Amino acid sequence: MLLVATSLARTAQAMDETERVEAVRDLVVLLVELQELQLLQLEVLQSELVFVYDVGDLASREALDSLESSTRSIQELSELLLEIGDTLLFFLDAGEVSEQKSDFVENQGLQWEDASDEGVDRSVYRVDGVEFALLLAPAAQFPHGNLEHPAQVHRDFWIAETEVTYALWYVVRQWAESRGYVFASLGQEGSHESERGAAPTASSQEPVTRMLWSDALVWCNALSEMVGLQPVYFFAGDVMRNSLTFLEGDGFARHQDNDGFRLPTEEEWSLAARYNGTHALPGLTHMDNLYWYPGTWASGAASSDMPAVDDVAWTNANARQTQPVAQLRPNALGLYDMSGNVTEWIFYQYGHIVYTRGGGYFHGPNMVGVGYPAHNYPITNAYEWVGFRLARSQQR
Repeated sequence: MLLVATSLARTAQAMDETERVEAVRDLVVLLVELQELQLLQLEVLQSELVFVYDVGDLASREALDSLESSTRSIQELSELLLEIGDTLLFFLDAGEVSEQKSDFVENQGLQWEDASDEGVDRSVYRVDGVEFALLLAPAAQFPHGNLEHPAQVHRDFWIAETEVTYALWYVVRQWAESRGYVFASLGQEGSHESERGAAPTASSQEPVTRMLWSDALVWCNALSEMVGLQPVYFFAGDVMRNSLTFLEGDGFARHQDNDGFRLPTEEEWSLAARYNGTHALPGLTHMDNLYWYPGTWASGAASSDMPAVDDVAWTNANARQTQPVAQLRPNALGLYDMSGNVTEWIFYQYGHIVYTRGGGYFHGPNMVGVGYPAHNYPITNAYEWVGFRLARSQQR
């Protein structure tokens, strides 16, 4: 599988169609020349290519036609950097993406797209040197809650591969505060008692904690604006940039159809935690042509037994504090720590009460099942065991 990453391609967008086609043709010629110099071997099938460079449909088709016409074979596709104006392109072997991080691309607006063996789309973003990924979850009907009643998510949505780390929280908060954003609580590294809002340390890959639910909403808006997306949360008709305004009364509005970052709804979180795709296992529920974890199982576990829980979740049986994200096995969707580590804010509010899902490091293994009832907290409180993960609406 091949992967293409691109910046926002501002120069390419300013080209006319003929110039864009010529730019892509130049790219194809360069690839062939590199192969003839034995710097790479080339053969690309359209079905194997994720083409995200914004050059327009005609240019994309002509590029693919040119590549497909090659009779050469591919064993490896090494990293290639091509600059067209101020637009940077990367072609990488998708299996090597985790080892070959790009240091060449401007932070703001970078998005990588690839596809897993299960056909699950993955988008990777990079802001101020900190990288994070979202995976596409399918719309479906699924069993929900401890009673396993059918619930429905009507639209595909993106959900973060990991909980938001303190490293990511910090760089976005710094950017936001320099532009007038206000946070009631500045966050900390996991369960480690430290100065709120301090510079990241060796624990920066642990989940951010000690932020209000409304801080998480405001931070999502800041990240959206940082990368040029439409914020989701508004107050009194304007983008919500002060987490304390949420407590002032009426005026809050959520524009979930906007393309910016947000908290997952309870139903979205539950779907993503229970998803097991088309893989049948004893004990799983079959609904809407997919298999779903029962409520007593931790997300991604092979059973409800404690050793299976330990494989996927940090609880009080195998951890006494928060841990770096993505250390245990992910679930079938590719999400880490949906059970355990920290319990996660979701977009579920009732008056001055807000809710979390997933359980945390201080919970027992029997309390991190995907159907365990949501925990509720006062909206004015922040805790060292509560974090959050990002979501985005799939654009129609």
